[in-house]
Amino acid sequence: MTAPDPGIGLRLRPRGMLRSGIATSLVEGAAVGVLFNALEQWLVPLLQVRLGAAASAIYLLTLVPLVVNAACGPWAGRLVAWLGGHRRVCIGVGLFQAACLAALGLVALAPPTPGLLPVAMALAVATPASMALSQPAWFAWTGSLVPPRLHGRYFGVRNRLLMLVKLGTAAAAAGAIACWPMTDDPRGLAAILATAAAARLLAVAMLRRQPDPPPRPGTSTRSATLASVPAGFPAFVRELRGSHFGRFTLVWSALFFGFMTAGPAFAPYMLAPVADGGLGLADQPMMFTALVASCQVMRLIAYPLVGWVVDRIGPTLVLRWALIGIVIVPLSWSCVTHVPTLIAIEVVNGMCWCAAECAALVITLGCHRDAGGRIRLIGYHQTMLGLIQAAAVALGMVLLPLLPPLEGSPFRTLFLISVGLRIPAAILAWTLLPRLPVDVRRQLRGIWRQLPGVGLVATASRGAFLGMRRLLDPDDAEAVRERSSANALTPTGRSRA
Repeated sequence: MTAPDPGIGLRLRPRGMLRSGIATSLVEGAAVGVLFNALEQWLVPLLQVRLGAAASAIYLLTLVPLVVNAACGPWAGRLVAWLGGHRRVCIGVGLFQAACLAALGLVALAPPTPGLLPVAMALAVATPASMALSQPAWFAWTGSLVPPRLHGRYFGVRNRLLMLVKLGTAAAAAGAIACWPMTDDPRGLAAILATAAAARLLAVAMLRRQPDPPPRPGTSTRSATLASVPAGFPAFVRELRGSHFGRFTLVWSALFFGFMTAGPAFAPYMLAPVADGGLGLADQPMMFTALVASCQVMRLIAYPLVGWVVDRIGPTLVLRWALIGIVIVPLSWSCVTHVPTLIAIEVVNGMCWCAAECAALVITLGCHRDAGGRIRLIGYHQTMLGLIQAAAVALGMVLLPLLPPLEGSPFRTLFLISVGLRIPAAILAWTLLPRLPVDVRRQLRGIWRQLPGVGLVATASRGAFLGMRRLLDPDDAEAVRERSSANALTPTGRSRA
Protein backbone atom coordinates (compact mmCIF):
# COMPACT_ATOMS: atom_id res chain seq x y z
CA MET A 1 0.00 0.00 0.00
CA THR A 2 1.32 3.42 -0.94
CA ALA A 3 1.98 5.76 1.96
CA PRO A 4 -0.07 8.98 1.97
CA ASP A 5 1.63 12.03 0.56
CA PRO A 6 2.64 14.22 3.54
CA GLY A 7 2.61 17.25 1.29
CA ILE A 8 -1.17 17.12 1.02
CA GLY A 9 -1.68 17.90 4.69
CA LEU A 10 1.06 20.51 4.63
CA ARG A 11 -0.66 22.26 1.77
CA LEU A 12 -4.10 22.18 3.34
CA ARG A 13 -3.42 23.04 6.97
CA PRO A 14 -1.80 26.47 6.45
CA ARG A 15 -4.85 27.71 4.53
CA GLY A 16 -7.21 26.80 7.37
CA MET A 17 -4.68 28.12 9.87
CA LEU A 18 -4.51 31.39 7.96
CA ARG A 19 -8.27 31.88 7.95
CA SER A 20 -8.84 30.96 11.58
CA GLY A 21 -5.76 32.88 12.72
CA ILE A 22 -6.74 36.09 10.95
CA ALA A 23 -10.33 35.83 12.18
CA THR A 24 -9.15 35.30 15.77
CA SER A 25 -6.70 38.19 15.48
CA LEU A 26 -9.45 40.50 14.24
CA VAL A 27 -11.66 39.65 17.22
CA GLU A 28 -8.70 40.20 19.55
CA GLY A 29 -8.09 43.61 17.94
CA ALA A 30 -11.70 44.61 18.52
CA ALA A 31 -11.40 43.69 22.22
CA VAL A 32 -8.16 45.65 22.53
CA GLY A 33 -10.06 48.74 21.34
CA VAL A 34 -11.74 48.96 24.75
CA LEU A 35 -8.33 48.87 26.44
CA PHE A 36 -6.92 51.61 24.21
CA ASN A 37 -9.92 53.84 24.88
CA ALA A 38 -9.30 53.61 28.62
CA LEU A 39 -5.55 54.20 28.29
CA GLU A 40 -5.75 57.08 25.83
CA GLN A 41 -8.79 58.95 27.10
CA TRP A 42 -9.52 58.23 30.77
CA LEU A 43 -6.24 57.72 32.62
CA VAL A 44 -5.45 61.45 32.44
CA PRO A 45 -8.87 62.52 33.85
CA LEU A 46 -8.44 59.95 36.65
CA LEU A 47 -5.05 61.36 37.61
CA GLN A 48 -5.61 65.06 36.90
CA VAL A 49 -9.27 65.65 37.76
CA ARG A 50 -10.04 62.93 40.31
CA LEU A 51 -6.68 62.73 42.13
CA GLY A 52 -5.33 66.25 41.46
CA ALA A 53 -2.10 65.46 39.56
CA ALA A 54 -0.24 68.41 38.02
CA ALA A 55 0.08 68.76 34.25
CA SER A 56 3.84 68.12 34.47
CA ALA A 57 3.16 64.83 36.28
CA ILE A 58 1.06 63.68 33.32
CA TYR A 59 4.24 63.76 31.25
CA LEU A 60 5.55 60.88 33.39
CA LEU A 61 2.64 58.80 32.14
CA THR A 62 4.28 58.97 28.71
CA LEU A 63 7.95 59.30 29.64
CA VAL A 64 8.37 56.18 31.79
CA PRO A 65 6.88 53.71 29.25
CA LEU A 66 9.12 55.21 26.58
CA VAL A 67 12.20 54.68 28.72
CA VAL A 68 11.15 51.08 29.38
CA ASN A 69 10.60 50.52 25.65
CA ALA A 70 14.04 51.89 24.87
CA ALA A 71 15.67 49.76 27.58
CA CYS A 72 14.00 46.52 26.50
CA GLY A 73 14.26 47.04 22.74
CA PRO A 74 17.80 45.72 22.06
CA TRP A 75 17.10 42.54 24.02
CA ALA A 76 13.44 42.12 23.00
CA GLY A 77 14.11 38.98 20.98
CA ARG A 78 16.15 37.31 23.73
CA LEU A 79 13.70 38.33 26.45
CA VAL A 80 10.72 36.99 24.51
CA ALA A 81 12.53 33.71 23.88
CA TRP A 82 13.65 33.47 27.53
CA LEU A 83 10.08 34.10 28.75
CA GLY A 84 8.67 31.29 26.62
CA GLY A 85 8.00 32.70 23.16
CA HIS A 86 5.52 35.00 21.45
CA ARG A 87 2.35 33.35 22.71
CA ARG A 88 3.34 33.20 26.38
CA VAL A 89 4.59 36.81 26.43
CA CYS A 90 1.47 38.25 24.77
CA ILE A 91 -0.85 36.30 27.06
CA GLY A 92 1.13 37.13 30.21
CA VAL A 93 1.23 40.85 29.44
CA GLY A 94 -2.52 40.79 28.75
CA LEU A 95 -3.26 39.26 32.14
CA PHE A 96 -0.97 41.80 33.84
CA GLN A 97 -2.72 44.71 32.12
CA ALA A 98 -6.14 43.39 33.11
CA ALA A 99 -5.02 43.23 36.75
CA CYS A 100 -3.65 46.79 36.64
CA LEU A 101 -6.89 48.14 35.16
CA ALA A 102 -8.98 46.35 37.78
CA ALA A 103 -6.77 47.83 40.52
CA LEU A 104 -7.16 51.31 38.99
CA GLY A 105 -10.93 50.86 39.13
CA LEU A 106 -10.66 50.20 42.86
CA VAL A 107 -8.43 53.28 43.24
CA ALA A 108 -11.05 55.38 41.47
CA LEU A 109 -13.71 54.24 43.95
CA ALA A 110 -11.58 55.13 46.98
CA PRO A 111 -11.82 58.66 48.50
CA PRO A 112 -9.02 60.90 47.11
CA THR A 113 -6.02 61.03 49.46
CA PRO A 114 -2.39 62.11 48.90
CA GLY A 115 -1.22 58.50 49.17
CA LEU A 116 -3.47 57.29 46.33
CA LEU A 117 -1.82 59.40 43.63
CA PRO A 118 1.54 57.52 43.66
CA VAL A 119 -0.30 54.17 43.60
CA ALA A 120 -2.50 55.25 40.70
CA MET A 121 0.51 56.71 38.85
CA ALA A 122 2.45 53.45 39.25
CA LEU A 123 -0.44 51.37 37.94
CA ALA A 124 -1.15 53.79 35.09
CA VAL A 125 2.51 53.75 34.05
CA ALA A 126 2.93 49.98 34.35
CA THR A 127 0.02 49.21 32.01
CA PRO A 128 1.46 50.77 28.83
CA ALA A 129 5.06 50.06 29.86
CA SER A 130 4.36 46.32 29.77
CA MET A 131 3.83 46.62 26.01
CA ALA A 132 7.61 46.92 25.62
CA LEU A 133 7.70 43.11 25.39
CA SER A 134 4.26 42.28 24.01
CA GLN A 135 4.48 44.66 21.04
CA PRO A 136 7.54 43.13 19.30
CA ALA A 137 6.31 39.64 20.19
CA TRP A 138 2.89 40.37 18.66
CA PHE A 139 4.42 41.88 15.50
CA ALA A 140 6.68 38.87 14.98
CA TRP A 141 3.79 36.49 15.61
CA THR A 142 1.37 38.29 13.31
CA GLY A 143 3.98 38.87 10.62
CA SER A 144 4.44 35.11 10.38
CA LEU A 145 0.69 34.46 10.34
CA VAL A 146 -0.45 37.01 7.73
CA PRO A 147 1.04 36.78 4.22
CA PRO A 148 2.89 39.94 3.09
CA ARG A 149 0.44 40.49 0.22
CA LEU A 150 -2.38 40.89 2.78
CA HIS A 151 -0.63 43.15 5.28
CA GLY A 152 -2.24 46.38 4.10
CA ARG A 153 -5.77 45.00 3.92
CA TYR A 154 -5.36 43.06 7.16
CA PHE A 155 -4.37 46.15 9.11
CA GLY A 156 -7.06 48.16 7.37
CA VAL A 157 -9.78 45.76 8.57
CA ARG A 158 -8.24 45.19 12.02
CA ASN A 159 -7.74 48.86 12.75
CA ARG A 160 -11.21 49.67 11.49
CA LEU A 161 -12.71 47.16 13.93
CA LEU A 162 -10.48 48.51 16.69
CA MET A 163 -11.54 52.09 15.98
CA LEU A 164 -15.21 51.13 15.79
CA VAL A 165 -15.03 49.52 19.23
CA LYS A 166 -13.05 52.50 20.58
CA LEU A 167 -15.71 54.91 19.36
CA GLY A 168 -18.56 52.86 20.80
CA THR A 169 -16.72 52.56 24.09
CA ALA A 170 -15.92 56.27 24.09
CA ALA A 171 -19.60 57.15 23.60
CA ALA A 172 -20.67 54.80 26.39
CA ALA A 173 -17.91 56.15 28.65
CA ALA A 174 -18.96 59.73 28.01
CA GLY A 175 -22.52 58.81 28.96
CA ALA A 176 -21.27 57.19 32.16
CA ILE A 177 -19.26 60.29 33.08
CA ALA A 178 -22.26 62.50 32.31
CA CYS A 179 -24.35 60.43 34.75
CA TRP A 180 -21.60 60.23 37.38
CA PRO A 181 -19.33 63.32 37.15
CA MET A 182 -15.70 62.60 38.00
CA THR A 183 -15.47 65.25 40.71
CA ASP A 184 -18.60 64.04 42.53
CA ASP A 185 -19.11 60.33 41.88
CA PRO A 186 -16.30 57.92 40.89
CA ARG A 187 -18.60 55.14 39.70
CA GLY A 188 -18.35 56.27 36.09
CA LEU A 189 -14.55 56.05 36.01
CA ALA A 190 -14.60 52.75 37.89
CA ALA A 191 -17.06 51.28 35.38
CA ILE A 192 -14.88 52.38 32.45
CA LEU A 193 -11.76 50.79 33.94
CA ALA A 194 -13.56 47.59 34.93
CA THR A 195 -14.93 47.23 31.39
CA ALA A 196 -11.44 47.69 29.99
CA ALA A 197 -10.12 44.96 32.30
CA ALA A 198 -12.85 42.56 31.16
CA ALA A 199 -12.18 43.34 27.49
CA ARG A 200 -8.47 42.69 28.01
CA LEU A 201 -9.32 39.25 29.39
CA LEU A 202 -11.41 38.59 26.28
CA ALA A 203 -8.42 39.57 24.12
CA VAL A 204 -6.26 37.12 26.10
CA ALA A 205 -8.78 34.36 25.39
CA MET A 206 -8.51 35.13 21.66
CA LEU A 207 -4.71 35.06 21.84
CA ARG A 208 -4.87 31.61 23.40
CA ARG A 209 -6.79 30.41 20.32
CA GLN A 210 -4.51 32.09 17.76
CA PRO A 211 -2.33 29.47 15.99
CA ASP A 212 1.47 29.41 15.76
CA PRO A 213 2.20 29.18 12.03
CA PRO A 214 5.11 27.04 10.82
CA PRO A 215 8.05 28.85 9.13
CA ARG A 216 7.38 29.70 5.51
CA PRO A 217 9.62 28.23 2.82
CA GLY A 218 12.69 30.35 2.32
CA THR A 219 12.50 32.17 5.62
CA SER A 220 16.02 31.09 6.52
CA THR A 221 17.39 33.45 3.86
CA ARG A 222 17.78 37.17 4.31
CA SER A 223 15.36 39.56 2.65
CA ALA A 224 16.31 41.63 -0.37
CA THR A 225 15.82 44.77 1.69
CA LEU A 226 18.27 43.82 4.47
CA ALA A 227 21.33 41.78 3.67
CA SER A 228 21.72 40.89 7.35
CA VAL A 229 20.41 41.86 10.75
CA PRO A 230 22.85 44.17 12.56
CA ALA A 231 24.56 42.54 15.51
CA GLY A 232 23.38 44.82 18.28
CA PHE A 233 21.69 48.19 18.63
CA PRO A 234 24.88 50.28 18.13
CA ALA A 235 25.46 48.52 14.80
CA PHE A 236 21.84 49.18 13.82
CA VAL A 237 22.28 52.90 14.54
CA ARG A 238 25.52 53.04 12.54
CA GLU A 239 23.81 51.40 9.56
CA LEU A 240 20.60 53.45 9.61
CA ARG A 241 21.20 55.01 6.22
CA GLY A 242 22.31 51.71 4.71
CA SER A 243 18.93 49.95 4.59
CA HIS A 244 15.35 50.79 3.75
CA PHE A 245 14.11 49.86 7.21
CA GLY A 246 16.88 51.88 8.86
CA ARG A 247 15.96 54.97 6.84
CA PHE A 248 12.31 54.46 7.74
CA THR A 249 13.31 54.27 11.43
CA LEU A 250 15.14 57.58 11.05
CA VAL A 251 12.12 59.27 9.45
CA TRP A 252 9.64 57.83 11.97
CA SER A 253 11.85 58.84 14.91
CA ALA A 254 12.17 62.39 13.58
CA LEU A 255 8.38 62.62 13.28
CA PHE A 256 7.77 61.42 16.82
CA PHE A 257 10.41 63.74 18.24
CA GLY A 258 8.35 66.66 17.00
CA PHE A 259 5.04 65.08 17.94
CA MET A 260 5.90 63.92 21.45
CA THR A 261 7.33 67.28 22.46
CA ALA A 262 3.73 68.45 22.78
CA GLY A 263 1.79 65.16 22.53
CA PRO A 264 1.29 64.58 26.27
CA ALA A 265 0.12 68.20 26.70
CA PHE A 266 -3.00 67.90 24.53
CA ALA A 267 -5.19 66.15 27.13
CA PRO A 268 -4.17 68.50 30.01
CA TYR A 269 -4.78 71.44 27.65
CA MET A 270 -8.32 70.23 26.92
CA LEU A 271 -9.11 69.62 30.60
CA ALA A 272 -7.41 72.70 32.13
CA PRO A 273 -9.65 75.68 33.03
CA VAL A 274 -9.81 78.56 30.58
CA ALA A 275 -8.20 80.83 33.18
CA ASP A 276 -5.14 78.54 33.18
CA GLY A 277 -4.83 78.59 29.40
CA GLY A 278 -6.87 75.45 28.64
CA LEU A 279 -10.15 74.71 26.89
CA GLY A 280 -12.09 74.01 30.09
CA LEU A 281 -13.64 70.71 28.99
CA ALA A 282 -13.38 68.92 32.34
CA ASP A 283 -17.08 69.66 32.99
CA GLN A 284 -18.13 68.88 29.39
CA PRO A 285 -17.50 65.14 28.92
CA MET A 286 -19.48 64.97 25.67
CA MET A 287 -17.48 67.77 24.03
CA PHE A 288 -14.23 66.31 25.37
CA THR A 289 -15.13 62.91 23.92
CA ALA A 290 -16.15 64.45 20.58
CA LEU A 291 -12.82 66.27 20.29
CA VAL A 292 -10.81 63.17 21.19
CA ALA A 293 -12.91 60.82 19.05
CA SER A 294 -13.11 62.96 15.89
CA CYS A 295 -9.65 61.81 14.84
CA GLN A 296 -10.62 58.21 15.53
CA VAL A 297 -13.83 58.54 13.50
CA MET A 298 -11.81 59.58 10.46
CA ARG A 299 -9.44 56.68 10.97
CA LEU A 300 -12.38 54.29 11.19
CA ILE A 301 -13.76 55.55 7.89
CA ALA A 302 -10.44 55.76 6.06
CA TYR A 303 -8.62 52.55 7.07
CA PRO A 304 -10.04 50.27 4.32
CA LEU A 305 -9.35 52.93 1.68
CA VAL A 306 -5.85 53.58 2.99
CA GLY A 307 -5.04 49.87 3.21
CA TRP A 308 -6.14 49.42 -0.41
CA VAL A 309 -3.99 52.37 -1.53
CA VAL A 310 -0.94 51.14 0.38
CA ASP A 311 -1.21 47.71 -1.23
CA ARG A 312 -1.48 49.34 -4.67
CA ILE A 313 1.21 52.07 -4.70
CA GLY A 314 3.41 51.02 -1.79
CA PRO A 315 3.82 52.34 1.76
CA THR A 316 6.71 54.76 1.15
CA LEU A 317 4.80 56.99 -1.25
CA VAL A 318 1.79 57.05 1.05
CA LEU A 319 4.01 57.91 4.02
CA ARG A 320 5.62 60.86 2.22
CA TRP A 321 2.33 62.60 1.46
CA ALA A 322 0.83 61.77 4.86
CA LEU A 323 3.74 63.45 6.68
CA ILE A 324 3.04 66.73 4.89
CA GLY A 325 -0.45 66.80 6.39
CA ILE A 326 0.81 65.76 9.82
CA VAL A 327 3.20 68.72 9.79
CA ILE A 328 0.73 71.34 8.55
CA VAL A 329 -2.63 70.43 10.11
CA PRO A 330 -1.73 70.72 13.85
CA LEU A 331 -0.56 74.31 13.32
CA SER A 332 -4.15 75.36 13.97
CA TRP A 333 -4.01 74.09 17.58
CA SER A 334 -1.73 77.01 18.43
CA CYS A 335 -4.19 79.65 17.22
CA VAL A 336 -7.73 78.14 17.33
CA THR A 337 -9.76 77.78 20.54
CA HIS A 338 -13.21 77.18 19.01
CA VAL A 339 -13.92 73.53 19.85
CA PRO A 340 -16.17 72.71 16.82
CA THR A 341 -13.44 74.07 14.52
CA LEU A 342 -10.86 71.94 16.32
CA ILE A 343 -13.09 68.91 15.80
CA ALA A 344 -13.13 69.56 12.04
CA ILE A 345 -9.35 69.97 12.07
CA GLU A 346 -8.94 66.69 13.91
CA VAL A 347 -10.93 64.93 11.18
CA VAL A 348 -8.30 65.98 8.63
CA ASN A 349 -5.54 65.13 11.08
CA GLY A 350 -7.04 61.66 11.54
CA MET A 351 -6.89 61.01 7.79
CA CYS A 352 -3.20 61.92 7.69
CA TRP A 353 -2.30 59.80 10.72
CA CYS A 354 -4.36 56.89 9.37
CA ALA A 355 -2.33 56.86 6.15
CA ALA A 356 0.99 57.25 7.97
CA GLU A 357 0.29 54.50 10.52
CA CYS A 358 -0.96 52.00 7.96
CA ALA A 359 2.13 52.59 5.80
CA ALA A 360 4.41 52.31 8.84
CA LEU A 361 2.81 49.03 9.94
CA VAL A 362 3.29 47.50 6.49
CA ILE A 363 6.95 48.58 6.41
CA THR A 364 7.50 47.21 9.92
CA LEU A 365 5.92 43.82 9.20
CA GLY A 366 7.95 43.52 6.00
CA CYS A 367 11.31 44.38 7.55
CA HIS A 368 12.47 40.74 7.41
CA ARG A 369 11.14 37.41 6.19
CA ASP A 370 12.30 35.42 9.21
CA ALA A 371 10.42 35.84 12.52
CA GLY A 372 13.65 35.88 14.52
CA GLY A 373 15.21 38.56 12.35
CA ARG A 374 11.95 40.52 12.38
CA ILE A 375 11.68 40.64 16.16
CA ARG A 376 15.31 41.78 16.47
CA LEU A 377 14.82 44.58 13.95
CA ILE A 378 11.56 45.65 15.57
CA GLY A 379 13.33 45.69 18.93
CA TYR A 380 16.07 47.95 17.56
CA HIS A 381 13.44 50.17 15.94
CA GLN A 382 11.51 50.31 19.20
CA THR A 383 14.65 51.27 21.12
CA MET A 384 15.50 54.06 18.71
CA LEU A 385 11.94 55.34 18.76
CA GLY A 386 11.72 55.09 22.55
CA LEU A 387 14.93 57.05 23.11
CA ILE A 388 13.85 59.80 20.73
CA GLN A 389 10.38 60.04 22.24
CA ALA A 390 11.72 60.03 25.79
CA ALA A 391 14.01 62.92 24.93
CA ALA A 392 11.10 64.77 23.30
CA VAL A 393 8.79 64.22 26.29
CA ALA A 394 11.49 65.38 28.70
CA LEU A 395 12.06 68.47 26.55
CA GLY A 396 8.33 69.27 26.53
CA MET A 397 8.06 68.74 30.29
CA VAL A 398 10.91 71.21 30.86
CA LEU A 399 9.70 73.76 28.32
CA LEU A 400 6.02 73.93 29.31
CA PRO A 401 6.42 75.91 32.58
CA LEU A 402 9.11 78.15 31.03
CA LEU A 403 7.44 79.17 27.78
CA PRO A 404 5.82 82.59 27.38
CA PRO A 405 2.06 82.34 26.87
CA LEU A 406 0.63 82.67 23.38
CA GLU A 407 -2.79 84.35 23.66
CA GLY A 408 -2.78 83.55 27.37
CA SER A 409 -1.72 79.91 27.10
CA PRO A 410 1.77 78.35 27.24
CA PHE A 411 0.23 75.20 25.76
CA ARG A 412 -0.29 76.98 22.43
CA THR A 413 3.33 78.13 22.40
CA LEU A 414 4.41 74.52 22.86
CA PHE A 415 2.13 73.40 20.02
CA LEU A 416 3.75 75.96 17.71
CA ILE A 417 7.22 74.67 18.62
CA SER A 418 6.04 71.11 17.96
CA VAL A 419 5.01 72.02 14.41
CA GLY A 420 8.49 73.36 13.70
CA LEU A 421 10.10 70.20 15.07
CA ARG A 422 8.00 68.01 12.75
CA ILE A 423 9.26 69.64 9.57
CA PRO A 424 12.56 67.68 9.43
CA ALA A 425 10.58 64.41 9.31
CA ALA A 426 8.81 65.47 6.11
CA ILE A 427 12.12 66.58 4.57
CA LEU A 428 13.79 63.28 5.46
CA ALA A 429 10.85 61.28 4.08
CA TRP A 430 11.20 62.91 0.67
CA THR A 431 14.99 62.61 0.58
CA LEU A 432 15.76 59.27 2.28
CA LEU A 433 12.89 56.88 1.58
CA PRO A 434 13.27 54.84 -1.64
CA ARG A 435 11.54 56.07 -4.78
CA LEU A 436 9.95 53.10 -6.50
CA PRO A 437 8.73 53.26 -10.10
CA VAL A 438 4.96 53.21 -9.61
CA ASP A 439 2.33 54.13 -12.19
CA VAL A 440 0.10 55.89 -9.67
CA ARG A 441 -2.71 56.70 -12.08
CA ARG A 442 -2.98 53.11 -13.24
CA GLN A 443 -2.67 51.60 -9.76
CA LEU A 444 -5.31 53.91 -8.29
CA ARG A 445 -7.79 53.30 -11.10
CA GLY A 446 -11.09 52.39 -9.49
CA ILE A 447 -10.24 54.05 -6.18
CA TRP A 448 -13.68 55.65 -6.14
CA ARG A 449 -15.13 52.18 -5.49
CA GLN A 450 -13.18 52.07 -2.20
CA LEU A 451 -14.73 55.28 -0.87
CA PRO A 452 -17.02 54.68 2.14
CA GLY A 453 -20.57 53.88 1.03
CA VAL A 454 -19.84 53.80 -2.72
CA GLY A 455 -19.86 50.00 -2.95
CA LEU A 456 -23.16 49.76 -1.08
CA VAL A 457 -24.79 52.45 -3.24
CA ALA A 458 -23.48 50.89 -6.48
CA THR A 459 -24.72 47.43 -5.51
CA ALA A 460 -28.13 48.75 -4.47
CA SER A 461 -28.44 50.83 -7.65
CA ARG A 462 -27.51 47.90 -9.86
CA GLY A 463 -30.02 45.69 -8.07
CA ALA A 464 -32.77 48.27 -8.43
CA PHE A 465 -31.95 48.72 -12.12
CA LEU A 466 -32.09 44.98 -12.80
CA GLY A 467 -35.32 44.73 -10.84
CA MET A 468 -36.97 47.37 -13.00
CA ARG A 469 -35.67 45.74 -16.20
CA ARG A 470 -37.01 42.36 -15.03
CA LEU A 471 -40.45 43.84 -14.48
CA LEU A 472 -40.45 45.50 -17.92
CA ASP A 473 -38.65 42.83 -19.96
CA PRO A 474 -37.54 39.62 -18.19
CA ASP A 475 -35.48 38.33 -21.16
CA ASP A 476 -33.56 41.60 -21.54
CA ALA A 477 -32.84 41.75 -17.80
CA GLU A 478 -31.25 38.27 -17.89
CA ALA A 479 -29.04 39.32 -20.82
CA VAL A 480 -27.91 42.42 -18.92
CA ARG A 481 -26.99 40.32 -15.87
CA GLU A 482 -24.93 37.86 -17.97
CA ARG A 483 -23.15 40.69 -19.81
CA SER A 484 -22.31 42.43 -16.51
CA SER A 485 -20.90 39.23 -15.02
CA ALA A 486 -18.74 38.64 -18.09
CA ASN A 487 -17.37 42.20 -18.10
CA ALA A 488 -16.58 42.14 -14.38
CA LEU A 489 -13.71 39.66 -14.90
CA THR A 490 -10.52 39.91 -16.89
CA PRO A 491 -9.20 36.87 -18.80
CA THR A 492 -7.20 35.93 -15.67
CA GLY A 493 -10.32 35.92 -13.53
CA ARG A 494 -9.48 39.06 -11.57
CA SER A 495 -11.54 42.19 -11.17
CA ARG A 496 -10.65 45.06 -13.50
CA ALA A 497 -10.45 47.36 -10.50
